[in-house]
Amino acid sequence: MTKPTHIRQVDGVSRGPLIDSIRPYPDQIRYSLTRMNGTSKWAYSLWRVPEGADLLEDIPFSDEYLQCAGSAEAMTIEVRIVDDGGTGHQYVVGRPAESVLGAPTVVIPRDNGKHSDTVYPHEVFTADEAADIFYAYFLTDQVPEQYQLRELDLTWPPAKPTLTFSDNKDNEEPWFAHGATPALDAFLEFVSGHHGEDNMVFSIEREGADEGVTLMLDYGLIGRIKGVENPLIEYRLVTDGDYRSLADTFIRGGFDALDPCGPWLPDVESVLRARLEFEKTEERNPEGSGQRILEDANDLSEAIVVYLKNYPGSNAEQFEARFPGDAARDAVREMLTETLRLEPDWEGKTLSEVSRDVREMMHDRYPELSAPALRCLGNYFSYQMK
Repeated sequence: MTKPTHIRQVDGVSRGPLIDSIRPYPDQIRYSLTRMNGTSKWAYSLWRVPEGADLLEDIPFSDEYLQCAGSAEAMTIEVRIVDDGGTGHQYVVGRPAESVLGAPTVVIPRDNGKHSDTVYPHEVFTADEAADIFYAYFLTDQVPEQYQLRELDLTWPPAKPTLTFSDNKDNEEPWFAHGATPALDAFLEFVSGHHGEDNMVFSIEREGADEGVTLMLDYGLIGRIKGVENPLIEYRLVTDGDYRSLADTFIRGGFDALDPCGPWLPDVESVLRARLEFEKTEERNPEGSGQRILEDANDLSEAIVVYLKNYPGSNAEQFEARFPGDAARDAVREMLTETLRLEPDWEGKTLSEVSRDVREMMHDRYPELSAPALRCLGNYFSYQMK
């Protein structure tokens, strides 16, 4: 028997030194994990003996450890790591996964069903694979590099969701800012998972802000709401199917960020009338020129500058005086939507540097735009991405 270097704990209560007098260390770890059944044996933890500890006098705890819970057929593994600043971080161990969308769905019961953990499918292990991970941790104090770590938020009280997704079938899904999946990707995954012929209405609510948007896919509409008592509710016609961009704008900036994406109308009846007018315009002007865009590059550049002069405030009065009618406003809004769709390289760059890249990207697409107009578009992008 060699001198014990690690302490093992079973079911959170029974702990003692890990010994090799009966079996070698890797076999002893595997033996303990294969006995887990989720009821009488449901948890196992392992940590290195703290330096200077005398196991004949005390069986000390450690701030860093590897633990698992569940059964030999399906268990979850967590590791606790203390950073250089002394702050502890708890991670769920998982096999490599290219992308993770939505909330975890696999429930791992423990302690005879009194408690459970919910993880992703690639974070579920059998005792045999877990034993290899535990023995590697025994040797190196680390989880093998081929596995991924997903950090848990263990603050109390639990963090409230940043956003809540819902549909008209009473399905709901929270989204947390600390999650691994970007909000827009999570929302699109929610829509994809619940979309159907009888389920075409999806909403996003900003928790604590009393703001939300509703995407009515079957009617080609989007609605936005602000406030609880006497709420402001407005609607917009979606003619290009670009719900993704509108949802992303709301996620990033809320109700007010959607102002440039109008016109916003006070009721559904007004939107339906706008749709009829739009369809008549399409019939008269199928190529989309004339009424809905500005042919003159100088006019378009000036329209962008005037429209964004006071952004994020409004300059509507001056803009309408200079550019009466819908053509200039619609042309500017098309440019703003296209600007937000750009995907500049963010790695290692400041927001100011990304704004410059956006200006260059729009210049490549529209070399006829003036420098002030490009600068306004870059600043608009920067504000939306804050």
